[in-house]
Amino acid sequence: MSVKSIIVAGPVSAILLPWPVFGQETPPPPETPPQTQETPKPDKKPAPHISPFYFGVTGGSLGVGPEASYAINRYIGVRGNITFLNVSHDFHSGGLPYHGQAHLGSGGLMLDFRPFGGGFFISGGARLNKNKLRAKSTFNGVIVINGVTYTSTRTGTLLGYADFPAVAPTFTFGYAGTLRHGIKVGIEAGAMFMGSGRVYPFTNTGPNISPSRLEAQRAGLQREMDKYEVYPIVQLTAGYRF
Repeated sequence: MSVKSIIVAGPVSAILLPWPVFGQETPPPPETPPQTQETPKPDKKPAPHISPFYFGVTGGSLGVGPEASYAINRYIGVRGNITFLNVSHDFHSGGLPYHGQAHLGSGGLMLDFRPFGGGFFISGGARLNKNKLRAKSTFNGVIVINGVTYTSTRTGTLLGYADFPAVAPTFTFGYAGTLRHGIKVGIEAGAMFMGSGRVYPFTNTGPNISPSRLEAQRAGLQREMDKYEVYPIVQLTAGYRF
């Protein structure tokens, strides 16, 4: 090859090399994956801290006694209490005056539901009902029992006794304060469905009243008891949550 050919071929090659051969497709540039912009997640508010344990006292129509509860979470908790109270009351039944004594004693276990996660609650559960009633009739002078006239020297003293079914379904609602630690004061109202009490046969210290007339007295008191199958509940509470 002459020097002239080299001189001519050099520039021609420089011009032709950068261009693709005619008919040959140029490969597309590599695709860049689309960049997705992550949406920032909203900050989650931490669940409010609760103090699950509570201990205090309760007092009202059920009696007075200790109460304790445990909050499983903001909405559900369990609660139990034991209450005692003695009450006296004079009344008449079957034409006889009686001195009645009510010995209230019960223990309950309740499931508390706080629909708003605050102090308001609705509760359902049961109570072990140990309530008992005693009635005693003593009098001076003349008294009529089932159409028969007696004097105090012949009648002596009549004694009656009543109790109730052992388990009583209970439903209440109220306010007990928030679940944060500290002193709490609350109120609770509802009903204990204890059923009708059972009046046992009367006993008599005098010998001259026939069993049929004693049974008439017992039946009359039983009819009075049958009117009160639902016991109202109104309780005030005070305690500390921790």
